[in-house]
Amino acid sequence: MNIHNLDLRSLRKPLEEALSAYASDTGLKFQDFPDLNLTPTKSNSARTIIPVTYSDVSVGELCVIAFVKGDGTGDSKTYQLKNLIIPSEFYHSEKSERVIPRAKTGIFCECCLPLFSITPQERAVMFAASLEELSLSGNKVTPLFKIGQTDEDYSKSILGEMSCNPQMYLTIGESPEGKRVGDPHSIYYKRSTEDALQVVGFLGVTDPENPILNISHKWILPKKYN
Repeated sequence: MNIHNLDLRSLRKPLEEALSAYASDTGLKFQDFPDLNLTPTKSNSARTIIPVTYSDVSVGELCVIAFVKGDGTGDSKTYQLKNLIIPSEFYHSEKSERVIPRAKTGIFCECCLPLFSITPQERAVMFAASLEELSLSGNKVTPLFKIGQTDEDYSKSILGEMSCNPQMYLTIGESPEGKRVGDPHSIYYKRSTEDALQVVGFLGVTDPENPILNISHKWILPKKYN
C-alpha cells in the first residue's frame, strides 16, 4: 500500500474512534493531537504524538505510528549493522537499520495499542494489527513476540471475516517469572503480511510510580516464539 496516495487527514476519524474505545475500557484520557505526518527520514511511514492522562495525572505520551509492509522502528544507535546477522526475511537494502533492536534504557515498561488498519480499498478495520517484535539471540536478529493477531486472523480481519477488540500488549516489562523481556527490541511489519496500513500506539513508562501501572496487570504478554 502506498501511503503517499492516502490523505492522512482521513485517519483522524478512526484514530479518535479507537482512542475513545481504549479510554472507555481503561480510564485513560487522550488529549488533543495533530494529524499524522509523513516521516521520510525514519524507518516507518507516519506518526503523531498524543498526551495521555490517567486519574487526571499525566502518564506519558502515546507515540502513534503508521506502518506499511517492511516498516520498522529499529535504528543503529545501540547496535551496528556490521556486527549483526540479519536473516533474509528481515533484510532491506534500503534503511537496513529498520529491524535493528534498540536498547530500552530508562523505560520501566511499555505497551502497544493496536488502533486500526486501512485496507487498499481505504476501509478502516478497527483494532486489527499483526506485527513482529524482534530482539537479539547473540548477534542475530530474531523474532521475539507476535504483537496483535496471527497472520491468519489478520488476513480474516482485513477481508471482513472477523472483528477485533481493543487490546493492550506488553512490549517491555517483566515475564511471570520476573525476567525483563523486550529489551532490546524493534517492531517490524513483515513483507509477507496483508497489504494494509497498520496504525498502532506505543506508551512507554519511565517512572515505577506512574499511576498507569495500576492497570498494567491487564496488559497482555504476547506469545513468545519458540
